Amino acid sequence: MNSEIAIIQTGAVVVVDLDRLPVAPAAIALATRLQHWAKSPEVYAVVLRQANPEHGTPASELTVEQAAELLKLLWRIDRFPKPLVSLLVGPLTPLAVGLSTFGTHRVAGEGYNFALPAPTDAASLPAAGVAHALARLPNALGADLALDGRTMGAAAAYEAGLLTHCIASSQFATIIAALADGQPVDPLLDGLHRDPQSAPAVPTQPFALHDAVRGAMLRLIDEARGTDVRESLIATYRVAGQLRAVSATSPEKIGLHQPTIFEDLQLPTRAEIESGRF
Repeated sequence: MNSEIAIIQTGAVVVVDLDRLPVAPAAIALATRLQHWAKSPEVYAVVLRQANPEHGTPASELTVEQAAELLKLLWRIDRFPKPLVSLLVGPLTPLAVGLSTFGTHRVAGEGYNFALPAPTDAASLPAAGVAHALARLPNALGADLALDGRTMGAAAAYEAGLLTHCIASSQFATIIAALADGQPVDPLLDGLHRDPQSAPAVPTQPFALHDAVRGAMLRLIDEARGTDVRESLIATYRVAGQLRAVSATSPEKIGLHQPTIFEDLQLPTRAEIESGRF
């Protein structure tokens, strides 16, 4: 364990405790460790585990620099060359939404539900980096999730592709132990998966968004349909700058903080990752 992020390594698996992952240090600390795990012959898989979301660290407002580091972290997760398995129960925290979306395997336990926070500041929210995934959901579902506060349970999220498996949380320890022994992840999770049962929809509180925010988020999702994850993350960063610029003229309407100048976000290239400079 350490003061920044809670990590346990056992055998060939590394387990990161999302409930004890502070938002601001995570962008730098976890990205550095991912770089090490990607190259380590001793690590087969990384698990992001959210067991008690009500006990998680509250989301805090990020500085411009921290927001940039967080989006870089999402890019590193998307390009991580090994299995990255999210084990999720209960309502997802904003941090869990952002980090789990880019992993290779997304597993829901009991009480799972997916909802995005109100997009008042596209770069300050960990979930803001998921425009690429939202753009690929069917029937404009991504726009509804981003703008209207819709909440989805495990059955709907699995059908939409936000989840890869639904497994009882009582099996999570079994999953971690098997990965620690180096067992292949796909047959392991496939064997434990059970199709989820539909549940009554969770009531939602529609967002009351300024037209500028709504338009910017719709444009971001629309643009993400034709770009890769890297370009989507860069676009997210730039859109946040536009939203903050709007806040300078009508902060009482848009509900954003004082404007800050956003520099272009520099993400590592695929060549840098594939050549070992990840």
